[in-house]
Amino acid sequence: MKQATNIINLSKNCAHKSPENEPPEEGTPEELSPEEEQVPENDEISIHYNPDLLLLRLYVDDLNLVGTPEELTKTADYLKNEFEMKDLEKVLKHFHMDKAHPLSTPMVIRSLDVKKDPFRPQEVGEETLGPEVPYLSAIGALMYLANCTRPDIAFSVNLLARYSSAPTLRHWNGVKHVLRYLRGTTDMGLFYPNKSNPQLVGYADAGYLSDPHKGRSQTGYLFTCGDTAISWRSVKQTISATSSNHSEIIAIHEASRECVWLRSVIQHIREKCGLSSIKDNPTILYEDNAACITQIRGGYIKGDRIKHISPKFFYTHELQKSGDIDVKQIRSSENLVDIFTKNRRSKVQALKEERIESLKMAAEAATIPLLTPYKLGKFNLSHKVVLAPLTRQRSYGNVPQPHAVLYYSQRTSKGGLLIAEATGVSDTAQGYPDTPGIWTKEQVEAWKPIVDAVHAKGGVFFCQIWHVGRVSNQGFQPNGQAPISSTDKPLTPQIRANGIDVADFTPPRRLRIEEIPQIVNDFRLAARNAIEAGFDGVEIHGAHGYLIDQFMKDQVNNRTDQYGGSLENRCRFALEVVEAVANEIGADRVGIREDGNKAIAEDRADLVVFGRLFLANPDLPKRFKLNAPLNKYNRDTFYTSDPVVGYSDYPFLEDNA
Repeated sequence: MKQATNIINLSKNCAHKSPENEPPEEGTPEELSPEEEQVPENDEISIHYNPDLLLLRLYVDDLNLVGTPEELTKTADYLKNEFEMKDLEKVLKHFHMDKAHPLSTPMVIRSLDVKKDPFRPQEVGEETLGPEVPYLSAIGALMYLANCTRPDIAFSVNLLARYSSAPTLRHWNGVKHVLRYLRGTTDMGLFYPNKSNPQLVGYADAGYLSDPHKGRSQTGYLFTCGDTAISWRSVKQTISATSSNHSEIIAIHEASRECVWLRSVIQHIREKCGLSSIKDNPTILYEDNAACITQIRGGYIKGDRIKHISPKFFYTHELQKSGDIDVKQIRSSENLVDIFTKNRRSKVQALKEERIESLKMAAEAATIPLLTPYKLGKFNLSHKVVLAPLTRQRSYGNVPQPHAVLYYSQRTSKGGLLIAEATGVSDTAQGYPDTPGIWTKEQVEAWKPIVDAVHAKGGVFFCQIWHVGRVSNQGFQPNGQAPISSTDKPLTPQIRANGIDVADFTPPRRLRIEEIPQIVNDFRLAARNAIEAGFDGVEIHGAHGYLIDQFMKDQVNNRTDQYGGSLENRCRFALEVVEAVANEIGADRVGIREDGNKAIAEDRADLVVFGRLFLANPDLPKRFKLNAPLNKYNRDTFYTSDPVVGYSDYPFLEDNA
């Protein structure tokens, strides 16, 4: 092989430059300036140049290119012409799985019954795979993927790799299952946003007796930096843990060792860059086993339950004491590394995968701000296209119907945010026919399959809760009573959206001061019910002239008590509702809808909520990404009661092909 021209080969204690009298070929990297000809203090080989930013890193036989798509293609072609290199096929195509039916899980649900476990070792009389089945090759490819960019398959691949010496058809089916899962998640990858939390954060967990055949448990740990995974491991423990507490101590020991190494790397980088030290800032290491945390913080304790545990596993206690780490408790449902120790698929696991791996759009979409990821509080969104809470009037008797499962799931994309249509907080909150509510047990149960369908496709789902106030008439009110409001001013009749029907509003009754806490409580209970139904959070409707807005607008609110007059008083009701809801379900799950026209005019919008376009185009983010034509909406079907027409019958992009 020959060395390429005008490229500096940097390795330990040497700096070689190719002859300068040879002119650079077209498409080759430019010559480095003398300031760049520095020898790194390691054994890596690097090529650095920057016409349009491209980085090449070579370690042993692994080569990584980082840069713009144009430069990647140009450089890859150049290297293949200059060196004896082979660009391997895509994994799915190599194993003839590129057209396989996709799956949503990396592994089937296992049984801890050794006789029922589909991944049990080879049984007596069971044939092993022949050389014609590329089991080892597939495991090698999957391990590379699991170690580099797909931590979500780490546990599955680690389990299947154990049977490499004697794989059977059962194990090969497991490999194909993982490949089919990859087929359905080709748009997933590690994404490091430029605006994120730079702190190193760790998670540790153990799966007690995850290998029932050997009586061994599973260690899993994960470290994030920039809100994305940078180091992870899923591995079977080398000794038999005598209890779940024992297995957790082993797992946190392994995680703490990794933490020490990562901290040293970060510290070295920061010193070289002239940045502040991290030595005085402990790394938070989350663990979900309370007993384990108590023992780690207290040190080695000679008790009946742990006196047999090797003292070396309390190395973590020394790190806690020295201020290198800070072990904190986290709920199991929020422990990201739980998916490295178990293979139970659930809504919770799907959320963990989304937090570990930010969904990445195609490279050509990276220049479209609307399709770039966004962190909304605790939620990592894959794009900024949001489904608006459109009133559809198809919840017969104020109870969500099964046809809503299809409607919302059609408009769900992995990592996308959906806001359910305005949902009443009580029987006095209604003002339109067949709008959903969430104040009864029946309504909560009816919402659950709808929410589950959205979560099954990886969506983030908020419920918009509202009270229409005076925008109602006695026909929608219990016992035919007058609607309630901040005022007794009547609302003039209005032409409905269809341009034909007239909405006639009954004059409202002004709420007495002693009644207002009950309305606030209705919002609180509705928020609790929304979380029980499975929603990720709630959006309080505070705009468009409904009850909260009726308190805030001085043209409407003519009260003279503490809820009227000054701006502070007029906002009091809204603030009480927000406080009650936040206290009930957590502030990180609560939003409030206000008039956003000013924010849009001043270009301060972070997300874009689409109504009619999303209604007519269930695959709206994909159409934006491909610059594809949009379906036209039919206004006449916006508010009909038909469960299909104008609701779930709008075609997808593939249907138009």
